[in-house]
Amino acid sequence: MTTKATTESTSNGVVGRVHARLARAFVTFTGFIPRGFTQLRDVAPYAAIELILPGGSLIALSLWYLQRKRPPRIGKSRLS
Repeated sequence: MTTKATTESTSNGVVGRVHARLARAFVTFTGFIPRGFTQLRDVAPYAAIELILPGGSLIALSLWYLQRKRPPRIGKSRLS
């Protein structure tokens, strides 16, 4: 049989572990929030174009693609 003191200490240990895991999860989650706002600021102009202009989805996607297109590599060509 367990005594009340044993049950309370076991219960407090479980609660302590749950509290520690929740605290770690909260810290991890709050680390994502600034990144989310940064990404939202990056997407906002494209979203505005998409909502305001007719055919805005195609225009916004084209601008997004051109903005992120990699420059061509400089080096030996395949033909040489």
